[in-house]
Amino acid sequence: MAGLPPYFLRRLNWPFLRCGGMLGAFAEFERELIRERTKVGLRAAMERGSKPGRPHGMNPAQEFESLKLWATGKATKSELARKYGVHI
Repeated sequence: MAGLPPYFLRRLNWPFLRCGGMLGAFAEFERELIRERTKVGLRAAMERGSKPGRPHGMNPAQEFESLKLWATGKATKSELARKYGVHI
């Protein structure tokens, strides 16, 4: 492959050529394994009923009540944040 022009090597798109040698090929293979394990773990967590992401600070009833209090001027945003234990 030493005699092949560089544009030909780029078109081959081999993992070890893209990443810089055999070490790059092993790194790319390991990264693919990590992706697979992550997908399997997330799928298993979803089947157990957990939801990905950060939990909500307030439930919908609390959100409705806080918006009503703020819209009518009975409470400021800072007061509501302290009341419900959330940040503005």
